[in-house]
Amino acid sequence: MYLDGKDMRAAYDNVEFNRQLLLYGIDNQIVSYTPYPPLTALIMLPVAKLTPLEAKLWWNIFNLLLLVCCIFILSKITQLDYFKCGLIFFLSGFALANNFMFGQVYLLVLFFLLMGMYFMQRDKDILSALFIALSIVLKFYTIFFIFLFIFKKKYKLLVYSLVFSVAIYIPVVLLTGFDLNWFYFTTIMPRLGDAWVGTVYAAEYQSWLSLVHRWFSYEPMLNPEPLVESALAFYILKYSYIFLILALAISVLKRSGENLKLELSLFCITCLLLLPVNASYQFVVLIPAVAILFKYFYDKKKYFAASSLVLLMFLMNSHVQIFITNSFKDSPFNIFAYVKLIGLLIFFTVNFKILLSLNEAKLFNKRTSRLLVLSGIPIVVLTILSYSQNKPINNIDKAEFIPTGNNYLVSMPSAFGNRLIWTECINDKFVLRSNFGFGYDKENVFYPVLIDSQHIAFETIENKQPKQKVIDVTTGIQRDASAIKLNEGSFNKDKTIRTYSAQGIIYIEDPSTGKKYPLTSGKQMCYYPVFTDGDSTVIFCSDRSRGVNFTALYKMKIR
Repeated sequence: MYLDGKDMRAAYDNVEFNRQLLLYGIDNQIVSYTPYPPLTALIMLPVAKLTPLEAKLWWNIFNLLLLVCCIFILSKITQLDYFKCGLIFFLSGFALANNFMFGQVYLLVLFFLLMGMYFMQRDKDILSALFIALSIVLKFYTIFFIFLFIFKKKYKLLVYSLVFSVAIYIPVVLLTGFDLNWFYFTTIMPRLGDAWVGTVYAAEYQSWLSLVHRWFSYEPMLNPEPLVESALAFYILKYSYIFLILALAISVLKRSGENLKLELSLFCITCLLLLPVNASYQFVVLIPAVAILFKYFYDKKKYFAASSLVLLMFLMNSHVQIFITNSFKDSPFNIFAYVKLIGLLIFFTVNFKILLSLNEAKLFNKRTSRLLVLSGIPIVVLTILSYSQNKPINNIDKAEFIPTGNNYLVSMPSAFGNRLIWTECINDKFVLRSNFGFGYDKENVFYPVLIDSQHIAFETIENKQPKQKVIDVTTGIQRDASAIKLNEGSFNKDKTIRTYSAQGIIYIEDPSTGKKYPLTSGKQMCYYPVFTDGDSTVIFCSDRSRGVNFTALYKMKIR
């Protein structure tokens, strides 16, 4: 899309992005680009013009070279031999395997992070900062190492890292455009930070925020029975957890470098604990922590403890974790489905306890207690700010959920009289559904329009080209519809009022005067509005209480 000069903002609309994939000949799979920053597109430019299989082959060759480099650097950091380091890598299970399976960039992130750790051990601040900055810009979750720099009073390393991060990202903005990056960082990223990703309530995401969403966020199809619906409780637990983990991690840092490796391992674990959602391939960042802890126990001849930690990492990233998660995720004891979260907390506790022992400190010493008390300030401030910006919006704009029987990428509604059609994703295809029993799933359907009560116009993709068709809902007979305009804003019957979506907000506009007002509220994305019920109601799709762009249907009375 970037090389062809297309609007990259479409990549952050799941339906539009998958439509683009079909135009490039990539079918039979539904994917989402939403969590990825614009930089990711630039990284993939060298293989972008290849076929998907060729691109994956060359990227995995690059990943294989990165793997060899990572084993070599990890050996230098930990003083473990290459065999043990390689074994730890391969025992990371799905964490490593899925980086190759899905062509991910996390081995590159790990390479940059390991290089930063390597040079940090040798007091080469500029080189260390450069590689840490590269890891931060590529995948933002290593940014928590900034706290290590601050509280170890490594101010040069802190400043260099920030300067390099900005300097590295400036060309990204110049190449991809300021508007796209502004849209991502102000619209997409804040919601990703609240874990609104994909089917957010799924235990497979294995993060604290995913679990807390299950407890306190209501969604009619995906999470109909939370413990209690409370956005305030969500933000209290979100920020309390974040600052508890940070306060504990910071409390065992020493200005001297005698415990540096164990401090670095603790912050590798911290980065994973504080991720809004955890995907399997992100867990390669746990490998340095496991290797460092393994080396610590191995040197003390505590072989059972050393091997147990490696085994725990393997179990967290194996079919055992999948079995346990599937066994508990729909039970009253669903907290036990979060095997990786529990495993990370065990790693954190072990690492934290070792540093406490080396520092000859008690758990609740003056420094820890002071940090915990001071953490209350940002917890209160951020909770108030976040809650004020993200109150439940259905109570504000009075939008009502429309049940469709499906919960995955329900989008593109169209109405005529009391008849309603929409698209939804089933078996990796965008199919047509309706409220009057008609359905169509022989090909992908985009921008459907009810021309009248009997005929539906839509776009499909044939041989990498868009093609418009009209289908008779009674006979199923099709004809060409190239003259019909699709994906246009919806007008009322008299053509005096128009409704449309811009920047994820539904607007009502008087074309004669140009006056408009927003119909929807909040930061959630809303698309494809259409008039219905004698022009008194607007139906649209929205990702309220869902992952960004994983939409459902809603309706709203016009003021």
